[in-house]
Amino acid sequence: MGLRCAVDILALATGSVSVPELVKVFLTAPTSPAQVCDPKFQESSSCFRCIKAADAKSKTQRQQHDFGVACDHFLLEWPALAERTRSTIQATVLGWLDPCNRGLLREMFCTDTTLTPEAVQDGKIILIDLPVKEFGEVGQFAQVLWKYCTQKQLERRKVQENPRPAFIWADEAQHFLTSYDFQFQATCRSAWVATVLLSQNYSNFVAALGGNEKGRVETDSLLANLNTKVFHGNSDPVTNEFASRLIGRTLQYRASGNHSHAADDQVSALLGLDWVRENGTTSGGFSEVMEVEVEPREFTRLRTGGPPAWIVDGIVFQNGKVFNASGRGWLPVQFNQRA
Repeated sequence: MGLRCAVDILALATGSVSVPELVKVFLTAPTSPAQVCDPKFQESSSCFRCIKAADAKSKTQRQQHDFGVACDHFLLEWPALAERTRSTIQATVLGWLDPCNRGLLREMFCTDTTLTPEAVQDGKIILIDLPVKEFGEVGQFAQVLWKYCTQKQLERRKVQENPRPAFIWADEAQHFLTSYDFQFQATCRSAWVATVLLSQNYSNFVAALGGNEKGRVETDSLLANLNTKVFHGNSDPVTNEFASRLIGRTLQYRASGNHSHAADDQVSALLGLDWVRENGTTSGGFSEVMEVEVEPREFTRLRTGGPPAWIVDGIVFQNGKVFNASGRGWLPVQFNQRA
């Protein structure tokens, strides 16, 4: 609640919200009823100055109500909290804000900029050049934040007024997944957004989303809303089973046969000559069974490129599509790495 109240006060007072200013509000909030009424404290407190500036601004009825709630929190509730409780809350909030209050993240997200997610609407391609292997968690956090802000911006835009298609492309996508992605993917087509996610296997997604049943369900939901899937050579059984089930089953014919011989003709049977005698019986037939079209093991046999052929095999699946070349909803393809 405290963080939300600080955001409301800053937005009204300055028209913008930044992490450094949020930190100042919490660090200078009154810690006792006496400080609330102390003129010297009021003059030195960034929190109090923001409250005073926000109070002077004209407000809508809703803003006035939210401002009153925020003032009550910092001027009544916050000073009345037990010292230990207040310190715990403050430490938690400042811990959340700390990554963006220093270093590269502060420079990227809390200073002046000439680039925002709205640039995508103008046809610009935004490349976040912060490799996880080089920048670690900082690079990962920055890319996730950019992706999330871009998703929200694209969902808010009015497609009728700005119908330019957009895309979000993520290599090693497991590093940048959040629980919001499956929600975004469920509706992004109406916002004219295409999402491309590249990863080694299904299990990477589950691990990135928590590694538990919730992570598996979110992964299934996300992948279900990605209508085109390309599977390459893979040794992960979970991924290969998933791909096989996705492609589905068809009615297939299975042949069967049987031969029996008389009990006194064991020698001929061992030599494979019992078929020339008349005291044996042979039968055969066919049955219809539902079997997977592509066995999971087939994905372990797909070529992965490199010399001498430089060919990568793949299987493309597209929901609602029947490929002319195969007559099915999936298609074996080849990619030339040197083309």
